[in-house]
Amino acid sequence: MSILIFFVVLLVLVMVHEAGHFFAAKISKMRVEEFAFGFPPKLFSKKKGETTYAFNLIPIGGYVKITGEGFEEEERERLKHDKKAFQNRPKILQLFVLIAGVVMNLVLAVLVLTFVYTKPHYVSVNDADYGKYIQNPHVVVVGVSQNSPAYTANIIPGDIVLKMFTQKVSANLDSAQSVIDFVKTHNEESITIVYERPKDGKVSTTTLQAVYGLVDGRKSLGFAVDYAGEVSLPVHKAFIKAVVDTGKFTYLTVAGLGDIVKKLVNGESVMNTLAGPVGIAKMVGGASEAGLTTLLTFVAVLSINLAVFNALPIPALDGGRIVFVLIEAIIRRPLNYKFQYWANSISFLLLIGLILTTTFFDIFR
Repeated sequence: MSILIFFVVLLVLVMVHEAGHFFAAKISKMRVEEFAFGFPPKLFSKKKGETTYAFNLIPIGGYVKITGEGFEEEERERLKHDKKAFQNRPKILQLFVLIAGVVMNLVLAVLVLTFVYTKPHYVSVNDADYGKYIQNPHVVVVGVSQNSPAYTANIIPGDIVLKMFTQKVSANLDSAQSVIDFVKTHNEESITIVYERPKDGKVSTTTLQAVYGLVDGRKSLGFAVDYAGEVSLPVHKAFIKAVVDTGKFTYLTVAGLGDIVKKLVNGESVMNTLAGPVGIAKMVGGASEAGLTTLLTFVAVLSINLAVFNALPIPALDGGRIVFVLIEAIIRRPLNYKFQYWANSISFLLLIGLILTTTFFDIFR
């Protein structure tokens, strides 16, 4: 079931992104030759008008093929008088088409989060704008480290911590800090946790032993918590919060990429911080187990990650193509076609290699 949900989520994210390019190209009066989910070989396709709609075998992305967008010099020469070719449209329209996919993923995140925030959802008591509306807050799990005691015990984000105790004393669960302090104080003892899964109301009990290696300098059970409660917002407030949170998640994603680059520069391994298709599928499955609002929130975060990733200045991605168009606009002539072709091809192969490598580590983990 998790695999099915993952492919549905992937299909939505990719199709929204490519739909941005597709409709922007149509608005810009460019000819769209193909609109495809996945990469070849082709499973089935249907042509409508001047566009072929295809569903391909390798479900790790998608693409929109626009006439004149390629880097082959012979093709560009053949199309130099074609008014519907990408290369012959004004640079501002080329940029509009290239950036549209990223924008659509951010728009999707805003729309999904708006829907989530109109439904009962957890908000931290520390939230400056909405914390005051919370009634009956409680300790909620917001993250679980892989291969931790909490992970092994099947505690997942969204679970509500009802009780924590050792053989001698019980925790006073009146804040997130109270949980942290309790584990710090009693990390040499077995800690029993009673928690509820809101999705089905099931109450479970597990006994854990804190371990080193999850948090620097001390033992930990491997889960993060917040002191939060449920709030439902009116649509206009939900939309405002969704826009703000999309901005925050985007910033955090960019900052996370910056940390990865720093680690690479310093010669540190980053594979434990990356997830490939298998890892993402597992996370989607965990989010779906926690309930619809958790799953939708995760979809919004994935959409933001896809937007940021595609905006990177790498030739095989939208960001790289945007850089090429900006350079051509500045120098007022086309860049060398062979340079663009090889830069795009090499970058694409490196990205495929990254996907295969992260998939290997996902399976290994």
